[in-house]
Amino acid sequence: MSDLPRSLLTCTDAPRAVHLLHRVQQGLERHALIRCHRHVTLGGDRRSEGDMGRPGKPGDKAARDELRAVMLTRGSSVEEIAEEFRARWQFTSLAAYRYAADLTQMQAASRYNEVMGDDGARVDASLISKLEQWPAARGAKAPTAYNLAVLAVVYGTAPHRLISRTDIDKLPRRDQVVLRATQASPAVSDAPADEAMVVPRTGAVVARPARRSLLSETDERRCQTRPAERVAALLGFTGEHNLDRLVLAVADESRDFAVWTESSELGRTTMDIYRSQLSELSGLFLHQPAAVLFPRLVRLRSTLLAHLYEHQPLRRSRALYALTGMACVVLAHASHVLGHRSSGVTHAQLAQLCAQEADHVELHAWALGTQALLAEAANRPKDALRHLRAAGEELARSRVPGTAAVRLASYEARLAARVGQHEQARAALAAAEHTREQVGGNGEIAELDDIGGILSFPDAKQEFFSAEANLLLGQHESAEQNALAAIASYTDGPPEQSSYGDVALARLDVAAARLATNDLDGMRDALQPVLTLPADLRIEPLRGPMSTLASTLAHHRYRGSHLADNVRAAIESYDLVPREISGS
Repeated sequence: MSDLPRSLLTCTDAPRAVHLLHRVQQGLERHALIRCHRHVTLGGDRRSEGDMGRPGKPGDKAARDELRAVMLTRGSSVEEIAEEFRARWQFTSLAAYRYAADLTQMQAASRYNEVMGDDGARVDASLISKLEQWPAARGAKAPTAYNLAVLAVVYGTAPHRLISRTDIDKLPRRDQVVLRATQASPAVSDAPADEAMVVPRTGAVVARPARRSLLSETDERRCQTRPAERVAALLGFTGEHNLDRLVLAVADESRDFAVWTESSELGRTTMDIYRSQLSELSGLFLHQPAAVLFPRLVRLRSTLLAHLYEHQPLRRSRALYALTGMACVVLAHASHVLGHRSSGVTHAQLAQLCAQEADHVELHAWALGTQALLAEAANRPKDALRHLRAAGEELARSRVPGTAAVRLASYEARLAARVGQHEQARAALAAAEHTREQVGGNGEIAELDDIGGILSFPDAKQEFFSAEANLLLGQHESAEQNALAAIASYTDGPPEQSSYGDVALARLDVAAARLATNDLDGMRDALQPVLTLPADLRIEPLRGPMSTLASTLAHHRYRGSHLADNVRAAIESYDLVPREISGS
């Protein structure tokens, strides 16, 4: 039986592999090891499992081979095998994954060089050993995000799984951002649900139900294809359900690029074209459905990534990183309004990384502000405040901060009011007003304001945020005035500057302010245009405020009110069809 696990893991013929699996099972039973098979459950008594092998050092090759064979017969993934190795024998995550893939350090180094595609690469077993011993051993070497990305392909997993969560914090900040970006959304696999899985790079074919796709063969092929080629297939998707798939897949692409940030010469005209496209899409985002614009945003962002994958001169590389980061900010907002907040976080994190590469202070602060917005939407106020503080510190270095400074103060006002810090909220509202007066005072326009659209913070948006903050502060009259001013500014101004999303949210603020003073008729009038919005304009951020309105209308003080019942029924059917509010 001692040669069966090796035979199994080196077999490349599927029928033969299945036959070997059967022999492994028979052999285990003949050797009275079926007792161990019954006890092998992740989280079970590992001490009883540990006696399943021959006498020897805990975690030696014989013990690993036998446990791996048992787990493979049960359909365990490489992640589950590595986790069992790590928990049972206290291996580091890197060592556990190498053992799970049944590789020596020399074999792992050889395959590392193969994945790099560099005949001159000099990664050897010594480096693999130093990486596996970090951070405990003297002379060990901390892995970079690039090391982990390559080893993830070698071992058939995702980069962030190769290092413990506590050890990620010990890496340089740039590597932390990259690794955390790989955790933001699940990989998308094109493999059928019942397709046989292949343990990557070991040659072991294991017939079992498909599990979560990390770096399967499909993912490896996707990673080895240039962005423009990958996205061409993605953009062929149409229809409601495939849009969700597209949103997630594009977030995967942002994550992939975050582990590869090395940068053919671009002319000035081409760069200006890309910048104009970004400005157009950022503006269109305000008044066109996000679902319509998303494919165009993807094409632009992926084209910029394709150029960065080639080696650009430094003067072009920085400008490309800046444009890519700005495109990612727009994608973050688009993902958010489409109901994919975690994908939005991925894009915002990549925007932050791009800003650091470009040394673009304003973009860095804007990316952090976007992360604060998404954290607030996820009901994580402490994370949101942390991002806002970091954004403020970054923007303090800017010579021309522009409306980004007004944005941060307005965000702070709403968030402080939400967590009960009323004095801080009022101070932030005053700071936003004061900062607005300073914008453009020296005749200079910040780059993000020049691009405009969702990358700027106009007066109308400030009024909207003031309404949100005052509503939370209990200043209902001021909240209604701010919200009505925002609506008027958007609807009376140039159509290309109107934001259908902000107008709808401001109408909900008017409705909430009126309901707080028991003005049910006024509440209904404010709410009606939102309830009759076309389906493609019903952005995800509307659902929270509407749910709050419905809960308030269910209060006993409105019992017996036909109007309250009708409004609540209309809100509850919001996802079905547009409808008028009946009754009075």
